Amino acid sequence: IDEKTLNTTGFMEQRRDNLPLRSILEGQGYEINWNQKDSSIVIKNKNQKILMVPDGQRYCLIKEGEKRSYDFYVRENRTYLSQKFFKEIAGLNLSVNK
Repeated sequence: IDEKTLNTTGFMEQRRDNLPLRSILEGQGYEINWNQKDSSIVIKNKNQKILMVPDGQRYCLIKEGEKRSYDFYVRENRTYLSQKFFKEIAGLNLSVNK
């Protein structure tokens, strides 16, 4: 992440690298809260608050009044999203060692 190494594991699905939401964003100072009742996710740091609401196989995300949708995967109780998500939402430049 931005020239720092994070030891975490993702996977490839439909020719796209998917990375673990919590470990990557918490490693960058974000707080991640998951609501078991409706499976929503709140992502916060000192500058922003993002609400993610499940919509089928996508998360509908509301950031600064703008809606976006992202494919997600849940494996072993962890939520995974694409590199594009991390770039657009948190401005993180990720590279994956394969």
